[in-house]
Amino acid sequence: MSRRVVITGLGVIAPNGVGIPDFLASIRQGISGIRYQPIYKDLHFNSQVSGIPQFNWDLLKNYVSEITFHGLQGHALGYGIMAALDAWRDAGNSIGGSGSETLWDTGCVFGSSVSECDVVKKIITRVDAGEAKKLGSRVIEQMMNSSITAYISGRLGLGNRIVATSAACATGTQAILMGYEYIQQGVARRMVVGSSEHVDPYIFGAFDSMRILSRKFNQSFIVENVTGGSTTIATNRVARASADGYTLLLHNLQISANATLYKSVPFDTAKDLTGVMLVNNNPLVLAGRKDLPPNTLGQLFAFMKKERLKAALPGYGTAGHLATTLLAQQAGVTVDQIPYRGAAPAMTDLMGAHVDLFFGTPQSIVPQVKSGQLKAYGVTSGTRLEQLPEVESLVNVLGPKLEILYWQALFAPAGTPEAVIKTLNDALQEAVSDPAVIKTWDAQGFFIYPPEMRTPAAANALLKSEIERWGRVIRDNDIHVDQ
Repeated sequence: MSRRVVITGLGVIAPNGVGIPDFLASIRQGISGIRYQPIYKDLHFNSQVSGIPQFNWDLLKNYVSEITFHGLQGHALGYGIMAALDAWRDAGNSIGGSGSETLWDTGCVFGSSVSECDVVKKIITRVDAGEAKKLGSRVIEQMMNSSITAYISGRLGLGNRIVATSAACATGTQAILMGYEYIQQGVARRMVVGSSEHVDPYIFGAFDSMRILSRKFNQSFIVENVTGGSTTIATNRVARASADGYTLLLHNLQISANATLYKSVPFDTAKDLTGVMLVNNNPLVLAGRKDLPPNTLGQLFAFMKKERLKAALPGYGTAGHLATTLLAQQAGVTVDQIPYRGAAPAMTDLMGAHVDLFFGTPQSIVPQVKSGQLKAYGVTSGTRLEQLPEVESLVNVLGPKLEILYWQALFAPAGTPEAVIKTLNDALQEAVSDPAVIKTWDAQGFFIYPPEMRTPAAANALLKSEIERWGRVIRDNDIHVDQ
């Protein structure tokens, strides 16, 4: 038997709202609840921000008996009890007192990822001091992950499936899915489901040591991949943002080509943005389908003078389009250029032998070359690529016009104070000097700019020169896009 499942109640204890009214108000106003925590500074954490509910412990007196209240210690336990009882009432149910009948048709699946370290610490301290007798009879039930489930089911008198779950960040989701299955399969009529966590300094410290949290600025960084308009929508958003250093643009060579390609955008790239730092670059790799007869660059050019090949473009005006255009000019050959909506479909057709050639990044091309799925003929840098040492430099063969470095740089809105730019630049300098970052980028074919090039002035100078360079190529070849 399969039953329809309906969610009928909500209870919430969150960093941006304790109780439904506060939580909904924060959602409407865009309040995250992430705050600076002074204690994390005292503990010398790299990250000193986190989301901790603004929880008034005395509120629990409205949810549990006086005796139960004085025995509670764990915050996660308090959060869970309050949220579950709020959800129960929000669904239109009443809470019975002592002597009420057991609700055999209702169960509970509630979870917590870890035991609360503050409670465990008290146990360890007492035991190490030879004071185990002073722990009290209720401490064990509160340090167990199942304690929240036990308290909720006991308070509501639930008699169906009573389950404690723990699945790291998916604990709450797992509880919902399990409750759904019990109802759908006819095991229970109602289920109370959810999860509760309290991140104390000990848990937070473990995550901080992994260096996966916000560092340096102790603020939340939101990375938003804004698509559309060949990145002009994202560029416009940053160009029109407040010049306070809180809204930044990580962009690449494409931004310099877009300055000429797009005539009616509401911003001036060179005037409305200012450089923070040049980050890294990589050349493009000229790849061919695996069954293309030539095996070397010289053989390829000789073959192209007899056979007209098809080259895939990741889009009009892209770096791959510009590189293909310059290659044909400098080599004195004719190429049929086939545009695609991005690099992924272009690569798919290249590997399927529907097209012959494609300029791609080392990150996408090198693995396919090493596995024998593609051939590599040249790179657009003055030196050979370490990952493909046998592949020639197109610059050495065809001249400097084929030196095309697909660079990445960070920009801020024009008018951002120099002190803010310097702060951001200093932090980025430290980040890209991290041995782990260097090792990862080296393996992927990225070249980190040397320190003397990682300056705001160098970023601005490169942007200006690249706008001029690609503007000439675009105009001379009548390259345009439909806006």
